[in-house]
Formats: sequence, structure tokens, C-alpha cells
Amino acid sequence: MKNRNAGAHTISTTVDNLSSGIYFAKLSIDAIEKEISKVVVLR
Repeated sequence: MKNRNAGAHTISTTVDNLSSGIYFAKLSIDAIEKEISKVVVLR
């Protein structure tokens, strides 16, 4: 991941290789956990 300037940003990824289920995405900045979001994948 590259450095970004201050402001709002979007990071996209694909879930094609994931099975249906509940996953958690964690945002860390400088090794400090900032936020955890639940992601639900339904097939």
C-alpha cells in the first residue's frame, strides 16, 4: 500500500476467491488499529 495524502479514500478489492460467510476487514495506521468492519459475502 502506498502513502496517501489526508482526506477521504476508497480501497477496493475482489471477493471472488472467498466462500460465503462473515469476514472482518481491519484498518490499521502505523500499526495502530483504527477500525474493524464486518463484511458479509453471499453466493
